[in-house]
Amino acid sequence: MTVAQAAAALGVSKPIVYRLIREGLTASAGPRGKVVSAREVFMVATKRRVDAVRRHHDLVGFARQIKATIWPSEPERVILSDGREEIRNPGDVLTYVSARKGRDALVGLDSDAVAVFGPAVISTLADLKSLRKAGACSWCWARDLAAVRGGIGPSNTEAVRELIGNPCERDLTEMKTGQNTVDRLWREVKIDDRKRRAQAEQAARSREYEQARADVERATRRLAGAVTASGQSMTKEAARYRQQARRDRERGDEVLARHLESVAAKLERGES
Repeated sequence: MTVAQAAAALGVSKPIVYRLIREGLTASAGPRGKVVSAREVFMVATKRRVDAVRRHHDLVGFARQIKATIWPSEPERVILSDGREEIRNPGDVLTYVSARKGRDALVGLDSDAVAVFGPAVISTLADLKSLRKAGACSWCWARDLAAVRGGIGPSNTEAVRELIGNPCERDLTEMKTGQNTVDRLWREVKIDDRKRRAQAEQAARSREYEQARADVERATRRLAGAVTASGQSMTKEAARYRQQARRDRERGDEVLARHLESVAAKLERGES
C-alpha cells in the first residue's frame, strides 16, 4: 500500500508513516512513490492497539468519553406542570450549539481512541447521525471502511457497541461463524503479547540470577581473603560451612545447603 493508504489505515499523518519507515517499517519504490507492506502496517496497528489498551483498563468508560467528545449531550429538557417542554438550563443551549460535533470534533480526540478502536470505527462514529438517518448499519459501514482503507475494523466488544450501537444480523452471523478476520488476528496478537511478556520476565529472572551469582563469587573471595588475613585455618572454616549446610538440608533448604557447600569447597581449594 502507498504511504497515504498506510496513514489512513493507521489513522495517522503521512509524516508519521515516514518516521515509521525510518524506524524499520519495510518500504520500497513504487510507481508513485514509496510503498509499504500491508501486513507490516497491520502489525503496527495491532501493536499500537495493545499499547493503548494497557493505558485504558476501562474500555467501556473510555468509549463513553470518546462518544461525549464527538457527540456532546443535548441540553436536558423538563416537562412543566402545564405540559410544555423547556430546556432546564438555557445557558446549556449556547454551550451545545458552539461545541464541535461529528467530524469537526475529531481534532480534539485523544490519539489513543484511534489506536484502540481503529480509524474505521472512529470515522463511523463521526458520521453516526447521518448513517442512522439514512438507515445504514454502522457496523457494516465500519467493516467496509476497514476493508477499503485497511487497518482495524470493529471488534465484538461492549466498548465498540457503546460507540456505534449494535451490529446487524449479517455482522452477528459473521462473528458467530468466525469469519471476522480482524477479531481472530486480534486474539492472536493478545496471545503473542502474553508470550512476549512471559519471555521478558524469564529473561529478567535469568539476569537477576547471574547478578546474584556474581555477587556470591565476590563475597566468597572476600571471605577467603579475610580468613587468610586473620591467620585462621581455611579447612576449619570450610568445615563450619559444611556443618551449617547439613543443618539447612535437614530443614529442607536444599538450595542454601548447596550454596554453603560450594563456599566450603572454594575455601578448601584456597587452603591447598
